Amino acid sequence: KVCDCHPKLAFGNVALFYVLLATGNFIAQLLMLYAVFNFSTEEATQYIIYLGLGWIVGVLAIVAPGGIGIKEFFFVFFAHLFNQAISLEVLTSIAVVSRFWQILQELLGVLLVICYEKVLKKLGRTAPNSDSKT
Repeated sequence: KVCDCHPKLAFGNVALFYVLLATGNFIAQLLMLYAVFNFSTEEATQYIIYLGLGWIVGVLAIVAPGGIGIKEFFFVFFAHLFNQAISLEVLTSIAVVSRFWQILQELLGVLLVICYEKVLKKLGRTAPNSDSKT
């Protein structure tokens, strides 16, 4: 049994969250590849798939925190393996820009949570599932 401090989550809510998260991540990566590298939708989608494969390998790698370096290496490996027409320099650039883009998204997410909690605090409320011991 999960302790009482954790809410019971319905599978449908969790699945919906992950579908929305994946869709948002896909759109963010697509926009980044359009803006920075001027790729077509088809090209961008291919590189997003390779980024996803690299992410999976990076998650499975336990030698580097957050798969740092592992994700980028395997992205370049997969992309070059399946598409020899693009140079390694461009692939490396995509990997680096993608990592910075991901970090920026995460920092903005943290900032939103902090702002949300401050607004709730000003309103005299607490965030759902907060650790307040009152």
